[in-house]
Amino acid sequence: MKAWLWLWVLALPCSAAAQSVHLQWTAPVGSMCPNGATLSADVEQLTGQRFVTDLDAAEVRVVGRIQRGELGVAAQLEAHTADGTPIGTRELRAGSEDCASLRRPLAMVLALLLEQPVPVSHRLPLAFGVELVGDTHVLPRTHGAVGLVALYRPLPWLALRAQADYWWPRVAET
Repeated sequence: MKAWLWLWVLALPCSAAAQSVHLQWTAPVGSMCPNGATLSADVEQLTGQRFVTDLDAAEVRVVGRIQRGELGVAAQLEAHTADGTPIGTRELRAGSEDCASLRRPLAMVLALLLEQPVPVSHRLPLAFGVELVGDTHVLPRTHGAVGLVALYRPLPWLALRAQADYWWPRVAET
């Protein structure tokens, strides 16, 4: 009969400093509302970060749209990671004739939305730990081991584990 006790003593949650972000923007045609290129330039001026054009290469995806309603215009922003984990949503409103006034607030909200940390699912899946193992048998003798364990999970369905154990020698008395 064996008993295992794993103590994970160190996990390295690393996230990239700069995220690649894709912006998909929809605004009413022929309106004074800001378009996607204008918002991209404003966010780049505020943060120094450029949006990527390739959706598949983006770590963060932002979908935004401006819609006209009876009470004015409403701008909605939704940000999520490449795997679909939501980061946040925001909504801004203005009067029906004030759509152009949303330009600066939208750029600021976009910049703040992108400053949020990357969710845990985007962190480096690497952990180190200590393992203590005990072993007992029918006869009254026990022995144990101590070891180091490293676990790397590059994909959700794949885990690579490296382990090194030192077993104390068994001493049999007769």
